Amino acid sequence: MPEPLDAMFERARQHQAAGLDRSHALHLASFEARVEQWPSGWGNDFGALIFGDFNPPDQALRFDRLGISIQPENLTNTVVRSALTVLEARVSVSEKSVAAVKDAARRLNLLVGILSWANQGAAARWWSYVTHHTSSAVSFKLGDHNPDALLTLIELLPPEARTRVTAALYWLREPRSMLFELHRAEHLSVYAGYWNAFECLVDAADLLIPRSRMSKAAKTEAIRTRLTRSKVL
Repeated sequence: MPEPLDAMFERARQHQAAGLDRSHALHLASFEARVEQWPSGWGNDFGALIFGDFNPPDQALRFDRLGISIQPENLTNTVVRSALTVLEARVSVSEKSVAAVKDAARRLNLLVGILSWANQGAAARWWSYVTHHTSSAVSFKLGDHNPDALLTLIELLPPEARTRVTAALYWLREPRSMLFELHRAEHLSVYAGYWNAFECLVDAADLLIPRSRMSKAAKTEAIRTRLTRSKVL
């Protein structure tokens, strides 16, 4: 019998051979492995945590249209460390499969969206061992890599450029999760943060070395030329 990790990597290689890129193949294989390791305590249901800064209900909630029940007991010692209330949710599924888990996730997303909307958009989230990646934090020692030198360079910038570089530093760090924030999805947030940081740095560079501005006609012609070379037009 192959070791679980070996089996997962073999499955990832099969997904790559079928046309998926390496990252997608690894994530899908890991997802499939977690589905196969269905916790025995869930029985034939899909288990999740619903959490936020709300008060627990007085009794169990049942949303029959979605096949979801929520227990009223506030849980402690869970992976969620940043919410006042963490409740157990169970979602009925027809089978223990990737497709069934995706359908359960769709219903949970709809429910927490409704619960948030009904309360002025307050934060309401869900987490499950099967669907959510564990977090991985960057390990470092505070003070490494000469932050004083970086600060000196930033202080040499003109005020407007310095403001934009400071904004870029904010977008670089803000979306990243910490080790115990296992419930916080960060992939799209990190991507958006890096994009915002890039735009801030472009603005700063434009202030330091202004680019010549193209006329509208010149921009249109440049785009048309690029598309023609790419055989789009």
